[in-house]
Amino acid sequence: MSGFMAGAELRYKNDGTLIVPYIRKFELLENKGTPQEAFPLWLQPGTAQQFPRFIQNSNHRCLLIYTDGACLNNGQSNPAAGWGFVFRLPEPDFLQVGRISGRLEDRGPSGESYPQTNNRAKLRAVIAALQFREWFGEGFTKLIIATDSEYVTKGATEWVRNSGKNGWITSNGKPVQNRDLWEKLLSVVIV
Repeated sequence: MSGFMAGAELRYKNDGTLIVPYIRKFELLENKGTPQEAFPLWLQPGTAQQFPRFIQNSNHRCLLIYTDGACLNNGQSNPAAGWGFVFRLPEPDFLQVGRISGRLEDRGPSGESYPQTNNRAKLRAVIAALQFREWFGEGFTKLIIATDSEYVTKGATEWVRNSGKNGWITSNGKPVQNRDLWEKLLSVVIV
């Protein structure tokens, strides 16, 4: 993902269609190794950064953030979901810094109640990572969100672009699930 600002407003064209930020899928090339090899822990050169981050070997202004979410009893009664993200390894004196997690809220950004699900938790993890701090204030120009969720990856890079243009209706004519969180994600990502 490239560029974000917490609290940004969704932008619409004059005809009411949503202007969707440029978000693209990032894939490691097979010959480039693992994410750990491509994004080792570094202190960003030329900054006052105090702790190492997962910074790309070939672009020291590119930061990797690992995200995940999970839900016990997903799709059943009494679901309980949580989310988390990691942007650096913990230092011995600061065990929690670098690993942030939370319980998925029962209410979405607008205050409306939603069931706790695995997909909502994974999407919420990405939103939390983007809102956590002003990453670009640390000199980063590009953020890579690492997720094991095809729902989040395809949603952010493909589906949301069409959903925003189609009034949040899927190709099957049904309302987009988790629209509140997709809109929140778009509001924290700016081109």
